[in-house]
Amino acid sequence: MHGQRAFNNCTRDLLLKDGITLLPSSQTVVEVLESIEPDDLVIAACERLNIAGYSIALDDYVASDSRESMVPLADIIKVDFERTTPKERTQLVKKQGGLRCRMLAEKVEMLEQFQAVQHAGFVYFQGYFFRRPEVMKTREIPANRVNYLRTGTRFRGRIWISTRWRARSTRGVGAVPVPALPELAVGCV
Repeated sequence: MHGQRAFNNCTRDLLLKDGITLLPSSQTVVEVLESIEPDDLVIAACERLNIAGYSIALDDYVASDSRESMVPLADIIKVDFERTTPKERTQLVKKQGGLRCRMLAEKVEMLEQFQAVQHAGFVYFQGYFFRRPEVMKTREIPANRVNYLRTGTRFRGRIWISTRWRARSTRGVGAVPVPALPELAVGCV
């Protein structure tokens, strides 16, 4: 992926079982879904991933989000444009967007929305305005093959790639939209 990072949605089960560690930390952003409650086990899993060099993103973040206790662990906060007001987005950038945490506006679909979130202080963006997702056939990694990967055993198989959107910074670009790059999830079958 040549220096780019893939955003990978993680279920609670995948987080707790360290399944995401099958992917290289230098190319992986772990997305903690909005449906995941930030209990002690989830926080401990994210702390382990941080120590191992993984970037953590809080997906579909909104005002009064139940995952606020996880913000200190997050490298990226993906703010849901559709589920927040302009005032909430501006407040979230001011409150959460420090030196360590990058703020990403997601579900940006029109030029006016892009300009609004850029004005609010976002520097990373994701949405149909930049690029439509590409539909590709995928298969999950069978459980027995996950064990092979964990132990480092090589096996023959095909590689699948699932495309979503990858955030792209437009810092220094002004109001000119920059196409978002596809976000990749890779596995073996």
